[in-house]
Amino acid sequence: MAKVCVFCSSMDRIDPLYEVTAEEIGRLIGERNHLLIYGGSNKGCMGKVARSAQKYSSIVTGIIPEFWKDLTGLENTIIVTNNLRDRKGIMTEMSDAFIALAGGLGTLDEIADVLVSKCIDTHKKPFAIVNTNNFYEHLLKHLDRIYEEGLVHRNGSPIYQVVSTPQEALSYIEERKKLYHILKSV
Repeated sequence: MAKVCVFCSSMDRIDPLYEVTAEEIGRLIGERNHLLIYGGSNKGCMGKVARSAQKYSSIVTGIIPEFWKDLTGLENTIIVTNNLRDRKGIMTEMSDAFIALAGGLGTLDEIADVLVSKCIDTHKKPFAIVNTNNFYEHLLKHLDRIYEEGLVHRNGSPIYQVVSTPQEALSYIEERKKLYHILKSV
């Protein structure tokens, strides 16, 4: 069992393909007995992930800033923070792994936060980016350029895994978790 944090959009008017992906992530998290940690909104993909995870028996923890607390109501546990910065910190601290789905500037901020934390070895938690419909194509090219230009040190293994499907994301996280426990016991 892992506490999986999902970053994604809270907007209601987006391509239905992204909503299908969000529902699939939620279903897989629940079916595989993982716990969902997410941004706490009942809107958009966030709401789809939470509803789907609950439908398939996952315990859901929403972490939301005070100014958006009226957007909650889907989670088993809600944590209300003072601001977005505190929210990210709690999400990172509570989670065993991260998955990024299509999202806006908030999702980009969360992705950057996880990547920076991994680059400076604050944690080694697995991070999968689900590249539905090539949504992250330009970001991934930019990240490659950052590495190519020597602006970030490569610390051994990749700090994120790009996948095409929710199934691949969960499989990657589960494999990394197994590997971590094996290495920890040696």
